[in-house]
Amino acid sequence: GIMESTMNTSATTLNQFLLGPPGFRSNPLPSYGDPTSCQNLVAFREYLKYARKEGLNVIPELKDTGEPRVERFLRRELETDIYALANEFSRQILDHGFEPKVEEADWNNVGKYGRITIMQTFDRRIASHWKRHESSADIRVEFMWKSYRPKSVTNLTCTSL
Repeated sequence: GIMESTMNTSATTLNQFLLGPPGFRSNPLPSYGDPTSCQNLVAFREYLKYARKEGLNVIPELKDTGEPRVERFLRRELETDIYALANEFSRQILDHGFEPKVEEADWNNVGKYGRITIMQTFDRRIASHWKRHESSADIRVEFMWKSYRPKSVTNLTCTSL
């Protein structure tokens, strides 16, 4: 599949923007060069710097914080924890000039800004931390479910983490 989804570029509200289910990119883009070779990794701050320079909005994902091996590594090797990592993640986003919120009234221009961010994670603890921590509480957070949501879980449960 592809990551890019079909969008309604004439949308006037958030709910009208995405048409159908989201896609997911699994194939390398030809513009990245040889699809059989590995691409260079860049530091998160370099990615953010590039995105700001190019006027791109960002949706970075803090990965694998729910993995015990990641927690052990952070604790043993860096003398820190997943919450400090999450704070650093959001701090760098804000330090690079990305704005924490997009007001509904600004939705018509959302693609033009190049300064909008939505932080995403599969770790409920991190999503909850971001929404409760003073420095990141206003940044939009996407908490991604690892499996289908049980019918007993409501939207209220999702948004109140």
